[in-house]
Amino acid sequence: MLRAEAIAHNIKELRCGRSLEKLSIMLAKLQHMAIDFLNAMQAAHVTFLPDGVLDSLIEPTERGNRRLSGVDLQKPRMRSVAEAILHLAPNPDGLTVQELADEVRPSLPEVARDAYTAPTIS
Repeated sequence: MLRAEAIAHNIKELRCGRSLEKLSIMLAKLQHMAIDFLNAMQAAHVTFLPDGVLDSLIEPTERGNRRLSGVDLQKPRMRSVAEAILHLAPNPDGLTVQELADEVRPSLPEVARDAYTAPTIS
């Protein structure tokens, strides 16, 4: 059995007001965030993926004429990016590349932090 809750640490981020009259709107937004999160978790669950898909993420691929690198979740930077995406994903307004860069930057070694900006990861 899985239990999931949506908690608003700062209801200003919900952008629907803070008065008691707005409670139903706040609850609806929190419910929507929880449902979106659970849908993302279900879609990524290993049992829903064909055999070998997670292992093949490391391999480079091609899109048109462009060669794209693989995703190795054993590398610390890629783990940080995955964790940041999971942290930012429930935001009802989505996420931006700048928010992703800002979330990942503190987990990088000091020498790499200044170079890690939104244009370098987009």
